[in-house]
Formats: sequence, C-alpha cells, structure tokens
Amino acid sequence: MPQDTAASSHKCSRRRRRLRRALDTRYRVAQLYSMATLPNLPLRIVPVATSFQKALEEIGTAAGGALDLQSTNRAAAALLAAAMRLDGAPRPSDAKNRAALNQLLVRVTHQLNARLYTKAGRFDQDPAANVPVLPLLARARELKALPKDSDTYGFLETELLRGRNAVESTLVEATREIDGYLVTAAPAATPGPPARQPRWGGAPSRGL
Repeated sequence: MPQDTAASSHKCSRRRRRLRRALDTRYRVAQLYSMATLPNLPLRIVPVATSFQKALEEIGTAAGGALDLQSTNRAAAALLAAAMRLDGAPRPSDAKNRAALNQLLVRVTHQLNARLYTKAGRFDQDPAANVPVLPLLARARELKALPKDSDTYGFLETELLRGRNAVESTLVEATREIDGYLVTAAPAATPGPPARQPRWGGAPSRGL
C-alpha cells in the first residue's frame, strides 16, 4: 500500500512539472510574439552609450594614463549625445518610417553590443568564459606595469592601439547612422499661408 501511494505521488509530481513547463512555455511564447509584433521596437541606445562611457572611464583609470583614450572618450560622448536625441524623438506613426527606425535600432544595438561584449569579431567565436566589458581594451591595465623598452610592452601597446581604433570606428559609425536617420526623419517645414493680396486694384506701391 505505501508503494502505491508513493507511485501515485510521483506521478502527480511529474504531471505538475509538465504543467508548469507548458505554462512557462506559453508565457514565453506570448512574450516573444508580443515583442515581435510591436510596431515600434522597445530598444534604446542611451543605456548602451552610457555603458561605453562607464567602461572607458574604468579602463582609463586602471591604465593610469598608459593608454591615451581621449579621442575614444570624445567618440563615446558624441554617441551619447546622438542617442539622447534619438531616444527622445517621437516615434513615427507611418509604417515606412517605423520600419526604418526599427532597422536602425536593431543594426546599431547589434554593432554596439558586439563591440562592448565580444573580442573575436563577426567571423570568430569568443571562448566560453567570462569576458570583460570592452575586451579589446581590457588589457590596458597591464601596460603601466611593463618596461616601455620591452618587446612585451610593444606588442601589447600595438594590440591596444588596434583595439582602440576598432572601438572608435564602431562609435563613430553608430553616431553617423543615428545622425543620418534623424536628418532624414525630421519633419519637413510646413509652408506658411500665402501672402494676403490687396483688395484694391492696380499695382502695389514700391514703397510697401
């Protein structure tokens, strides 16, 4: 009798687990469907741009001035300014402009996040391990501890300069894409009313 009770309890437990999995799957599918069919994607660039600024600040502090990041910081500040304009702009209501904005958001967030969190690039794969933020510049903290006349310093400096160029290129390209969209999406100036014509006949006076 106790064995029958245990078997029955086990079956009920399995049914409950299956039910929970089924409900969870339905919930997730509903979430994905809702996101996939939104007219305007709920993506914002400002948080990503802020992450770049924070990471660059931390890397610069850890490097102790061994790696010049002034131009990179300027590029990150320009991206943040453009992102604030984009995120604060009204969302388009017509289908064509909505599609253009959605495509821009997907493209830019993919480019920025890939640069922020991966090192290998588009055609390779990062190791299955913890990767620091902005991995192309993460080793900058090691530079100040190396003798400047050593080969190790030279190789690492070259690696970091190439990484800095890649980061800046991504920031500049994203800013250019955002600014380009904002220019084309800006509403055209509404023409004013035509000038009121005089009610009397004859040509108007030259002094008017």
